[in-house]
Amino acid sequence: GYPGGTMGERMLLITPEQLNTIGYLWEAHKVRNHIVHNSEYKMTHSDAVRFLSLFEAVLKELNAINE
Repeated sequence: GYPGGTMGERMLLITPEQLNTIGYLWEAHKVRNHIVHNSEYKMTHSDAVRFLSLFEAVLKELNAINE
């Protein structure tokens, strides 16, 4: 429900008071952008596990998934 032309523009409007895990979301979003915009980007297995855990924490806070 946030205005903006891109996910990044919408995320700028979210404060830590609204979403404790906004830092996690930013970190995961930046990695997503690297994957999409850099065909040579390589991710290690441990990085993939870490970024999935960041998304999981955000989704849990939003009650989009259960624990």
